[in-house]
Amino acid sequence: MRSILNLKLIQIIVKECLEGSFCGERIADYTASTENRLNYSILAGIDNEKQRSMAAFSNKSSLETLEGTSTLATIKIKAKKDLEFDIPTTRALLLNTSFATIDKIGHVLKPGEEPGEVEQPEEPKELLLTARDIVVSGEADKMQDGAEAFPRLIDGEISESSLAELKWSITEADGISLPLEVDFSFNSPAVLTRFEVLNRPLYTNGKIKVLRAKAYDEGGNEYDLGEKEVISTDKSVTYHLSEYTQIPDGKKLAKVKIIFEESHSGPLMLSVSEVQFWERNVAN
Repeated sequence: MRSILNLKLIQIIVKECLEGSFCGERIADYTASTENRLNYSILAGIDNEKQRSMAAFSNKSSLETLEGTSTLATIKIKAKKDLEFDIPTTRALLLNTSFATIDKIGHVLKPGEEPGEVEQPEEPKELLLTARDIVVSGEADKMQDGAEAFPRLIDGEISESSLAELKWSITEADGISLPLEVDFSFNSPAVLTRFEVLNRPLYTNGKIKVLRAKAYDEGGNEYDLGEKEVISTDKSVTYHLSEYTQIPDGKKLAKVKIIFEESHSGPLMLSVSEVQFWERNVAN
């Protein structure tokens, strides 16, 4: 299973909290799907006329992300008198591994009601690969922090605190300069749809100016994807694999090599934020 959040239904079960029973310290409790997640659920607005019960769970990096139809939380409310339950669900927000949001309220189940068949949203045409799917390697002797710099290219963090950079404060006498070759090998060969190389977020030193890419299939055959020039203000540059007719449709690729040839700060500086790869969703 690819590590992507693709939930099709959010179900919140409202349970009866009987007199004298123990409802727990939190108003929202985990379910089997979220029991190992971090629980940030809170009751906001205590002592106010209106209160909000917020069920909030966060994944831990070592856990598989959720996919499919799941019940994420149980909301337990104690009624001090008989009433008609009509508390609305105002918002449900999910964040996936590509930092895209699913902002849609799911089905709220009444006590004793079981989840039924629901309308399924359209499957995405492509899926974002994550650090679990890719191994990055390259010329570690050229890098600030050596080989430890390469995983930052696929850590999902697009920020100035997660850059892969050439060594700092080098001169021509050090013998370290561009071009820099970086290999992205896929744990399972994939039918790629595109990949995107992201510049560092801030307008400062080391922005990408020229890069070249090559792809390799399972048999080691090489496909030259050509050279691209990047303006210093560009946030990223993208290769769309459908544009390269030399790659047969449906061909699985085992590796992509990116050669960073020039930066806007000369051959002794380079700062890259992230490289993201998308594969064809075989569910379609």
